[in-house]
Amino acid sequence: MDVTVAHLRSFLAVAEELHFGRAAERLNVSPSSLSEHVAALERRLGKTLFQRTSRNVSLSAEGRQLIPLAENAVRAVDDVIFWARSDIGRPELRIGIAVFSTQSRQILTAARNEMPEIEWHIKQLGFSDPYRALFDRTVDCALIPGAGTVPPTIHATPLWSDPCVLIVADSHPLAARESVTVAELVDQTFVTVGDARTSDRWLGDVLRDAPRTLPTAHNFDEVLELCAAGIGVNVAGALGARIYQRPGVRFVPIADLDDRPTHLCVGAGRSTPALRRFTRLAVRVAQSASSGFAE
Repeated sequence: MDVTVAHLRSFLAVAEELHFGRAAERLNVSPSSLSEHVAALERRLGKTLFQRTSRNVSLSAEGRQLIPLAENAVRAVDDVIFWARSDIGRPELRIGIAVFSTQSRQILTAARNEMPEIEWHIKQLGFSDPYRALFDRTVDCALIPGAGTVPPTIHATPLWSDPCVLIVADSHPLAARESVTVAELVDQTFVTVGDARTSDRWLGDVLRDAPRTLPTAHNFDEVLELCAAGIGVNVAGALGARIYQRPGVRFVPIADLDDRPTHLCVGAGRSTPALRRFTRLAVRVAQSASSGFAE
């Protein structure tokens, strides 16, 4: 049975995108070549990995079972490549951050001090589909906050959870409150983004059907400016909001909304020794920071 790494990379790309055209574009191959790679893999394994219709592609039960095995195989090859290139130049890590926070700053500071051999690249991710940078492999990992379901081919390591606050202009009727409840937000207009999946992930199930939304913001700075102007309100993590303090904006605790988790997310087959070391460091620093804030 001749199964190649190229076959497995093709399978993982389609498993992430659930769309042959997007997966082919990402891998810089033609859709017909990608389709043949996947079909060849299915023939050689004797298993159906995807259910295909004219409108959509979904993973079969056997396809879901293959994901961790394919990731392990691709990861092993990547480790060999990383080892072979380690004496050519400094290894690098590309980290995406959706919203900067006190914890993310502490993690990056510790990483710089404890992993001086690494060349660091930091990319600020937009609100619209922050997982896209992982799928496109423009980052090796990403710190992504929010409620909702993580894509099945993304490995998400929980780092911390953050109480929720309402972002309002300081002239807003709720700005002087010590806290608010979800029921009081039904009539509010929320500043969010145009992508419905991102809005659901950011606002969460509790708020999904309640507020009116205004899809205008592309990043957290734009959210803050629109809230400060009184155009709408939004939800943020309390600890992350500390970094974004500015005149004209208030952060009011939401008493009955679940804390928002932040995960360190890694795409399929992207693990390297440096990335695994960074993941362990991030978990350690995040736990220490959370304990400090809790005291």
